[in-house]
Amino acid sequence: MRAVLAAGFALAALTSSAGPLCAQQRQGQQPATTWSGGQIGGFGGVSNLGGNFVEPGAHFCAFGFAAACPEVPFSFGGSRISATGGGFIGYSIPWGSYIIGIEADIAAKSGGSFSTQSNTHASPGGPTSETFTGALSQRWDGSVRARFGLPLYSTSMIYATGGVAFGQMSGSFAYNTAPLCVTTFVPALDVFVTTCNAGGGALSWSDTRAGVTGGAGMEWVYLRNIKLRVEYRYTDFGSFSKDVPLALTAGTCIASGCIANGNAHVDMRASFHTLRLGIGFGF
Repeated sequence: MRAVLAAGFALAALTSSAGPLCAQQRQGQQPATTWSGGQIGGFGGVSNLGGNFVEPGAHFCAFGFAAACPEVPFSFGGSRISATGGGFIGYSIPWGSYIIGIEADIAAKSGGSFSTQSNTHASPGGPTSETFTGALSQRWDGSVRARFGLPLYSTSMIYATGGVAFGQMSGSFAYNTAPLCVTTFVPALDVFVTTCNAGGGALSWSDTRAGVTGGAGMEWVYLRNIKLRVEYRYTDFGSFSKDVPLALTAGTCIASGCIANGNAHVDMRASFHTLRLGIGFGF
């Protein structure tokens, strides 16, 4: 939150300083500019990664006791604000009273969300404790976008932008249960035997995903061929899933035995908001 407030103060300062500058340029103290041509530059700002993480239910159970072993769901949602910075390159041309163009950018960041949840429930052999841990993180992203601008004066322009986004999405999921107590009947001994085991599974991954991005911004002329900008963007990488194999990690099952009921199926969704302040150099 402090990072967002800092960005807001920086935006206010940039806006207040741009006003007198625009006035000076309209009075002829700066050369008039054209919005067409190439531009390359850099930016810095703040970003968050909002992640929704759902595992509908994972458990271990003995044959014959499946109905008595509950499916315990795991889910969390949240985001963490982080700094971001990178560079961009683009080209624009006039189109009537408007400016159209194309732009590409690449940015580094360290955003993510993380949660650990535990619960205890009844099982055929006694109480069972389960622990779920999930995490989503992002280290970089980029985009290729169209821009549609409306010059306000010769020294300022507002614009909308949208296109294709891509970036790295990393994550991890772990499920553990201990103890898992399985009660079985041994006919040869004519007794019930309880065996306790531990089990679980874990998976880490890192994928490059594609999505969509869109937003709006404003540019001001600072000096000839040098422009300042502020830009907001929303990016969505959509929904995706992972399956985590489960296995026993300790103990011995006898008689009817015990099994891991399938995989832990994890559903995720990732999106983020970004606020950037930048500087561009014309060429």
